[in-house]
Amino acid sequence: MIRDGERLRDIAEHVGIPMSFKRFRPGVCSKTLEKIKPLLYAHPEIVSHHCPKALSKQRAWIMTIHKALESVGEDFAIWAAQHWSEIPGKYNHIPEAISDIGDWAKAGMIERVWGIDMSFVQQAMLASNHPELAECVIDWRNQLPEPVPAGRCFEPDMSAETVLRLSSEWHERASEAQTVGVEFPEPWYEGDIVDDYRIEPVNTANQLSLYAKQLRNCAGAYAHDIAEGSIFMYVVFALSAEGPSSRPEAMFDLENNNGYRSLGQLKGPCNQAAPKELATAVKLWLRGQKETLDVAA
Repeated sequence: MIRDGERLRDIAEHVGIPMSFKRFRPGVCSKTLEKIKPLLYAHPEIVSHHCPKALSKQRAWIMTIHKALESVGEDFAIWAAQHWSEIPGKYNHIPEAISDIGDWAKAGMIERVWGIDMSFVQQAMLASNHPELAECVIDWRNQLPEPVPAGRCFEPDMSAETVLRLSSEWHERASEAQTVGVEFPEPWYEGDIVDDYRIEPVNTANQLSLYAKQLRNCAGAYAHDIAEGSIFMYVVFALSAEGPSSRPEAMFDLENNNGYRSLGQLKGPCNQAAPKELATAVKLWLRGQKETLDVAA
């Protein structure tokens, strides 16, 4: 067909490829793209209207759609594709941000399921001569975690500003709810000053909730992991001539893997990557702790 001088549009139609796919750079093909291809085939306008031009950004855009589709569903994935450029932070960190927003969207979905009148479901199944289905539905509903109220549930026509605000508010409520009544053990290591940063342990559940709110993340979800001794959280403050800032620059966790403690996630505000200088200071501090560490403790 190409040799015969057929138009590209006609060739694309013949082989079943949407014309909008010509926006994709040659190096963008990946397993992730394959996973979201059915969605893009069904909604080719997403590619033509919202796909970025640069190859690196296209890869992040595709990963963002995949995260949204995998964690929540098609409507949220389409929303993520459309509003990708409005999510704050570096473009290569947007997939993680979408995953966090997806936690709020899932909470709304679970909240709707919890709101269903199970007695009505049971009566409907009995009327259809399938009482065993009622038991299955009720058991499935009861296995869902009781959600922290989403405030408002996700809707596909919501603006990015609204979604970001609702997600942030929900994460604050979720963090507070998950830290109520939780007691933390003694810190694995004491805090210290390294270069231009002060590293401090998160000693109480209230502190964890406060720092999670200041950094706009969902670290409060790890309160029970801290209480059980599988991880411990630390925060990092920047130093200045006036002393340490009152707001943390980053938060990180140490993981306990069979007695060996190692650095887990190190994140700044909104789960963005921490600055290189800060990451270097944390690693220097951790190496200093390991000199006196009894890994079997």
